[in-house]
Amino acid sequence: MGMEEEFLWPLCQSCARPLIREKDFGTNADGTRNEDYCSLCYQKGAFTQPAMTQGEMIENVANQIILRTGMPRSSAEEIARSVIPTLKRWR
Repeated sequence: MGMEEEFLWPLCQSCARPLIREKDFGTNADGTRNEDYCSLCYQKGAFTQPAMTQGEMIENVANQIILRTGMPRSSAEEIARSVIPTLKRWR
């Protein structure tokens, strides 16, 4: 699937997690919903792991893909490497 295709939901611009339910969205400093980042990556107007590198995020996302789908590591890493660098946090 090419990145130019539309997704059904917005994706976290840090980890690519789908933002579906209200609780999935991160929060701004004033407590309002942040439209770009998920609650795991962004809370109260700041990244929850500000020192995380793009490489670490790619590894984390690949591990989540493997856990959720049973996909082989090489395929999961390929997907993560193709998606993560395109997201707002990592551009």
